[in-house]
Amino acid sequence: YGGTITGGSVTHRGGNLYIISGSTLNLYGGVIENGTTASSYSDSSHGGNIYVSASTLNVYGGTISGGTSQLLAGNIYMSSGTLNISGGTITGGSAPNGGNIAIASGKTATVSGGVISDGTATTGNGGNFYTDGGTLNVTGGTIENKTGSGAACYAIDNYSGSTTTINGGNLTIQVTGGTGEGDGIDSNGSVVINGGTVKSYACATSGDSGIDAD
Repeated sequence: YGGTITGGSVTHRGGNLYIISGSTLNLYGGVIENGTTASSYSDSSHGGNIYVSASTLNVYGGTISGGTSQLLAGNIYMSSGTLNISGGTITGGSAPNGGNIAIASGKTATVSGGVISDGTATTGNGGNFYTDGGTLNVTGGTIENKTGSGAACYAIDNYSGSTTTINGGNLTIQVTGGTGEGDGIDSNGSVVINGGTVKSYACATSGDSGIDAD
């Protein structure tokens, strides 16, 4: 319900927290910040602040911020298990892909509340979310003000085979800083919008779209 976990650094998984083997973490408050995964040579160097494997992370409150990963997910990487975000703030993560959150193939993350903002994809895609064959369901909350500074700077990137479904919430996506492609939401999979408010703007220098579904 309070306290601070800060500045953890590892080579591979979860700079501050590595949640494994059927565990459940319920986050109601406090701060988890500035975790780092330091290696760019491992296919598991993900989740600057938190790495979730075969476990459940429920975010009800608190702040997860400032995580840095050399590969995927500055703040939270979901390898397997369950990720539910219904409150709190997830902000300021930085990674080549998935500045704030990355979701692995076949896995599902649900956002029903809270604020997810200001993630940066440093060389690739998905300032706030990168879904690599996974599923993102948004029923509430706020997703806003994403940046990407790489050759492609999508704020929400659905890689091949991924699905994003928006049934509620408020999404304001203003992509800035990219040098190449810069759609607000880019999908090589599926995007379904049934409700909520979506304001999505492409990178001003890219000539791309607010929403691009191939």
